[in-house]
Amino acid sequence: MTIKKSSYIHLAIMFILTFGISQLPTFGQITPFGMKALGVFIAVLYGWIAFDLFWSSLFGFIMIAALELNSIGGAFAAGLGNQMIITVMLSMSFAVAIDLAGVTDIMANWLLQRKIMQKSPWYLICGMLAIGGIIGAVGPGLAAIFLLWSITMKIADYCNIKKGDPLLSFMIMMIPVCTMTMSFILPFKGGVLIYLAYLYQVTDIGFQTLPFIIFAVVTIVLILSLMVLACKFVLKIDASKFILPEYVLEEIKAEQATQKQKISLLVLVAYVLVLLLASLFTFPGAKWINTLGVGGISGIALLVLAVLNYKGKGYIELRTVFAKLDWTLFFLLAVTYPLADLLKHEEAGIMPTILQTVTPIVSGLGPVPFMILCMVVLGILTQVTHNIVLAAIFMPFLLPILESLGGNIYTLWFILFLTLNLAYCTPAGSFQSALVFGHDMMERKHAYLMGIMLLVIAWIVFAVVGIPLGNMLFRI
Repeated sequence: MTIKKSSYIHLAIMFILTFGISQLPTFGQITPFGMKALGVFIAVLYGWIAFDLFWSSLFGFIMIAALELNSIGGAFAAGLGNQMIITVMLSMSFAVAIDLAGVTDIMANWLLQRKIMQKSPWYLICGMLAIGGIIGAVGPGLAAIFLLWSITMKIADYCNIKKGDPLLSFMIMMIPVCTMTMSFILPFKGGVLIYLAYLYQVTDIGFQTLPFIIFAVVTIVLILSLMVLACKFVLKIDASKFILPEYVLEEIKAEQATQKQKISLLVLVAYVLVLLLASLFTFPGAKWINTLGVGGISGIALLVLAVLNYKGKGYIELRTVFAKLDWTLFFLLAVTYPLADLLKHEEAGIMPTILQTVTPIVSGLGPVPFMILCMVVLGILTQVTHNIVLAAIFMPFLLPILESLGGNIYTLWFILFLTLNLAYCTPAGSFQSALVFGHDMMERKHAYLMGIMLLVIAWIVFAVVGIPLGNMLFRI
């Protein structure tokens, strides 16, 4: 990160917030210990929003020790040593390894050669979106986005589709939407595990695999389908010129899959099946697999790819894999654990004060209106604030409130999780939204319009289908 004068100002504000709030008079049931915890939390929150994610997270660890809320070793152990952090790291490492092994190309090439793709322009459009969704569901979604964008640009160039055409904007938007959103249908993918960490700060009991998949598939497929239909019949996008050029198809057919790609694909399929089947059925070895968990199986799969030999080298280089990980994300997630422990600590008195204050205000709403309110408010906030930051702040806070109202915390978690990851209304909404708005062929006005449409459609699906379906599937 470049050090600017503003960086020193932000750091100064964080110090002032930390030590200033810690010295304020107590209120409610909050103790002096709780005021110190609030000081660190609010300072880190300010840093996340206004300054830098990595620096602010590191600041949080150091201030916990500086205010004698925990030792420096205890704070780092609570964060970076947490089992969920290790699991997320290994799961994401495997996704990086699969990408480096070239699996994305072989999957996309095979699917693009299916005859159904040549039936009509809308078959091709839906087929490409489905390819993104399939690859995103089991493999590296980001690689699929860039690959499918490249193919889209070739088609646009061949068919004389220029920047400003709603169809081109639609494809630039919907390829990331489909790819990244479908990556949330399996509970052992890295992107899901990050948000599950905030559920486990409230309860020790997680989701059962089958209900998780059913809810995710039904709601996500419904949202994506309605979005496509809305763009076709409401925005009346003309797709008549969108066809796969013969030369592109020949290029795809000419790319022969290597031994490395084929075997890496088999490793990916085995990885998904092992984790999925062991979580759904009882068979010899299933208990051992579940004991290893996502982290253990991901580690084994990484070692398999590392030791397999292709032209005198391993399929992957482990140092390269781990170097490509986003360590800022891990520090952000890690610092939330000691912070959450402090905010929930009996000596702090913070959670009883919050519940005592907020519950009477929202009790008149009832569980369902409360869930809808949370969904709408966070859906708006996430368009201008980092979605993982919002999850870290609000999930551990809102889930207990809903529980006190007699609502289903698993339903609310899922709705908030998906809402926070459908942030495409502004460039600041999410990483994938920044990619969409930053694409040089994207028409900004179309991006804003389609991002808003997507969010509204999601709200409708969650309110009408998601809440009753979740309450039925997720038994407390």
